[in-house]
Amino acid sequence: MATSLTPILTTLPTTDPGAGFSVFFWDSRYKFTAAGPSTSLGYSNYVGDIGTQTFGLSGAYNGLRGAFLGVGFDVGGEFGTTKNYKTGALSAGDGSALSAREGLTNPEPNSITLRSGADLKWSVITRTPNLSTLSTPVTLHQTVSSLNDIEYKRCRVKLLNQGKLLRVEIKDSNGDYQTYLEQTLEPTATLANAVYNSVPSLPTTFNVGMAFANGKTASNCWVKNFSVYGDTVDDANATTILDTLTALTVVSPTSAG
Repeated sequence: MATSLTPILTTLPTTDPGAGFSVFFWDSRYKFTAAGPSTSLGYSNYVGDIGTQTFGLSGAYNGLRGAFLGVGFDVGGEFGTTKNYKTGALSAGDGSALSAREGLTNPEPNSITLRSGADLKWSVITRTPNLSTLSTPVTLHQTVSSLNDIEYKRCRVKLLNQGKLLRVEIKDSNGDYQTYLEQTLEPTATLANAVYNSVPSLPTTFNVGMAFANGKTASNCWVKNFSVYGDTVDDANATTILDTLTALTVVSPTSAG
């Protein structure tokens, strides 16, 4: 399955960027209910004052029901942390804690974080460094004074090899896709036999979704050409099709949803 999107987060010059957005896969047998706001990017569990102040609820949220995998485009850098009591990482295969190696108490702005599904408590699998520090730097967020100044970035999220490989690609200034995250996955049934890169057992049917979160700031996320392709489209064809799409859909949400 390949999901292609062309996202950009924009704010007014005097406004801080929002938290970011997520692309996620979940079991179609479950009714969709948005998960935590703010640093959870609408995907993972969350405990915090935004829920209480905004929605008049307890401030505690479970993550997305039936979730298989969540890819967080983490503008603010908190999705890949344990802030707001989000689940950290499971033990790595070598017995050490991934959370200790990765420093999950510290934010990593402008990064991509991969979180597991509901059966694994939406735990952190991995996260990238700040994408602007890589050999082909990219920035997820832009500050613009008018819509005419927006420079869209084309991204592809690919779930491959029967749910055992996740790849995130972003097109560079030369028009070539660069891989910014590639992670092997281990589908498993329970926490008892899970390792750091475990995901729940592969469901027979999938849905794909997106969620946006502002946190305590105010950002717009402009998206066009959000397209989903299943395993009936081979990789070569998908590349051709995704690069020739002309449909335009623009949304400007103000909260996770």
